[in-house]
Amino acid sequence: MKKVLIASPTSISKIYCDFDFIDNIMLTNYPDYTIRLFDNTMDNGGYCDRLNDYYKNKYGNNDKFQCIRTVVEGLEESLISRICASHNQVRDYAIDNNYSALWHVESDVFAGPNFLQELILHNKAVVGALYYRDFGS
Repeated sequence: MKKVLIASPTSISKIYCDFDFIDNIMLTNYPDYTIRLFDNTMDNGGYCDRLNDYYKNKYGNNDKFQCIRTVVEGLEESLISRICASHNQVRDYAIDNNYSALWHVESDVFAGPNFLQELILHNKAVVGALYYRDFGS
């Protein structure tokens, strides 16, 4: 069985769905996964604390979930630099912690409880999916 990292760059701009995202991921029935959110909000970790506190209060204190603050040395004012650093941090975390698979997902995308099994079933190095964002004017 593959050890899977579910990881997402996030920021306070996702506050409208952050708890729902965590709750949705926790519905997965795949047995060996961890969740890491990489927060690129320009604050002193307050948004990360919010997410970690929510998880701890609802699901207990365990290693399944963690929000990690992304720090961009010298480029804190650049939104693009912060987002890029979060995406790179996701990749580096997966490699450094020897995960077999990575589900790199946006923190406002919701999946069903079997999504990991369905992605792994393809047995490919990379599996991508599209989702509707808008329906046009």
